[in-house]
Amino acid sequence: MTVSDLFTTVSTAMPQDEPGSLTPQVYADVISYLIKMNEIPAGETELPADSEKLKRIVITEKPPAD
Repeated sequence: MTVSDLFTTVSTAMPQDEPGSLTPQVYADVISYLIKMNEIPAGETELPADSEKLKRIVITEKPPAD
């Protein structure tokens, strides 16, 4: 899954009463929060609101702890 996939899902489903009503940057900020809360390591720059750039960021499973 790419961050672009997550961006598309969130932006077409949220907020529940008016999906797609937020700016791309707000959706990017929401995704950044979700990534942080799921303990996925942060990158060195702010998450872009550009769908094409988000396609290059892949979300993978954490390896199991030993």
